[in-house]
Amino acid sequence: MLFKLFVKKIERALGGLSPARRIFLSFAGVILIGSLLLSLPFVQTNGSQATYFDHLFTTVSMVCVTGLSTQPVATTYNVWGQLICMLLIQIGGLGLMTFIGVFYIQGKQKLSLRSRETIQESFSYGETRSLKAFMRSIFLTTFWWRAWVPSC
Repeated sequence: MLFKLFVKKIERALGGLSPARRIFLSFAGVILIGSLLLSLPFVQTNGSQATYFDHLFTTVSMVCVTGLSTQPVATTYNVWGQLICMLLIQIGGLGLMTFIGVFYIQGKQKLSLRSRETIQESFSYGETRSLKAFMRSIFLTTFWWRAWVPSC
C-alpha cells in the first residue's frame, strides 16, 4: 500500500517530463542511492580510506557497466558492500527500465502510456503490443544465462 502511494507520487512528479529526461533522472536516482549506500560505515571494511567521491565514482562505474573503481572493491567493502556492488552492476547490465517494467508487470499494475513510451524509448523498441513479453524475455534470458554459465 505504501509502495503504491510512493510510486503514484513519483509518477505525478515525473509525468510531464520527456522520456529521455525520465530515463536520465532514474539513472541519477539509482546512482545517488547507490553511492549513499556504499558510503555507509557498516558496508565498508575497517581499514577503508574511501571518501564519498570514491563511492560515487564506483557507483557510476557499476551502473554504467565500465568496471572502474578508485579503490579495490574486495578490500574496501565487506560482504554487504559487495552485494550492493553486484546489485548495481546487475541494474546497469539489465537496464533500469527493465527492472521498472518487470516490477510493474509482476505487481499486476498497468503501465501508463507515458511509462510505456519511456521503456520503449530506452530499448529502442517500436512495437507496443508485445512490450510485456519482450521485457519478460530479457529478464528471464539474463537470469537463465547467469545460472547456466557458472555451472559449466
